[in-house]
Amino acid sequence: MKYDIIYASFGEVFLKGKNKMAFVKRIVKTFAKKTADLQISYSYTDDNILIELNDCDWQKVAEKLDKIFGIYSYSLGKICKSEIDEICKTALEIVREEASENEKIKFETKRGWKQFPIKSPDVSRLVAEFVSEKFNANYGISNPDKIVTITIKPHFTVVSAKKIIASGGLPIGVGGRALLMLSGGIDSPVAGYLLMKRGLLIDCVHFESPPHTSIKAKQKVFDIAQNLSLFLPEGRINIYFVPFTKLQKEIFANVPQNYAMTVMRRMMLRICDKIARKHEISLIATGESIGQVASQTPKSINTINAVSNMPIIRPLACMDKNEIINIAKKIGTFDISIRPFEDCCTLFVPPNPATMPNIEKAEKFENSWNWQNLVDECVENTQKIIVFEGKPIILDDETTKEICKLFE
Repeated sequence: MKYDIIYASFGEVFLKGKNKMAFVKRIVKTFAKKTADLQISYSYTDDNILIELNDCDWQKVAEKLDKIFGIYSYSLGKICKSEIDEICKTALEIVREEASENEKIKFETKRGWKQFPIKSPDVSRLVAEFVSEKFNANYGISNPDKIVTITIKPHFTVVSAKKIIASGGLPIGVGGRALLMLSGGIDSPVAGYLLMKRGLLIDCVHFESPPHTSIKAKQKVFDIAQNLSLFLPEGRINIYFVPFTKLQKEIFANVPQNYAMTVMRRMMLRICDKIARKHEISLIATGESIGQVASQTPKSINTINAVSNMPIIRPLACMDKNEIINIAKKIGTFDISIRPFEDCCTLFVPPNPATMPNIEKAEKFENSWNWQNLVDECVENTQKIIVFEGKPIILDDETTKEICKLFE
């Protein structure tokens, strides 16, 4: 069906009281940037954006809306005058296009314009009577297969039978910034997505250990970041690449094997703390899920956290792996993350890591050698690279070609 209108509704911004319009304007600003290349027009109120398609393919607009946090849902429909005869005719057109004869159809009216002379239940009844004379279907109101929504405004009415749930959440940028520890795995990109959903801009930090980690592992990180950049208002994301080889070797040379992973994570957190403070970022975030691996038990988390007093957010803390994988597939990072190229954390996993490490032992092993200068060296030699939406960084042509062949 050819639609005239997309009617996008905001989500939990209604909870923001006097600050609501600041959130709405942030959503609309992002929408304007994301759709600048489309020949559409729009207007907005404190609870919706009304998008006139002007013959633009609705799917192109929907693709943008799906990546704008703060928009809870959007409906595809047709616009008509706020007159009952016009509403009935438009509803009939929608039903003929969108419904089949064996479906149960319900009409719901939202009378946003209270001066409209007919009350909402009566509008729904009149429309149902009119449509039922022209189209044979079941017009019951319980357990409907399809709901046709009639939204009445002062100067127009929108009739829709297709509602799509969007990303919801809060507009990005209202919550400040977080530094995400981004590996090449499944979990951390999902954590980044959930941070953005709560209104946070994200920068990423990635630890690399060449030559033990390959250029193919780094390509994964760029490709994941490219995907995450699609959700950001400016379409860009910063990645801080930390050269970790020298420090990592010293950790495994000076720390007992069972505590090496714990100490390595403590060193990573110290480095993230310094990078975050240097760039005035107020939160550190990880893709950890409680109990998933040895470094993510409550005891391990406590021992690792002890080296920093910055807030550390774990969006996946109480999610199981299947939930995480489902989100990864939804946002398009799963197929990238499962490429078989390992990062520095997975390459150096000891056979029997401590699952109940304590702070005193970790400090004892660290005090036996001089690591402070190595941490500072990592921070000083960190490389910042900006990934822009639609401008992929290609380091590994061979793997890229191999992946492209899979989709030919």
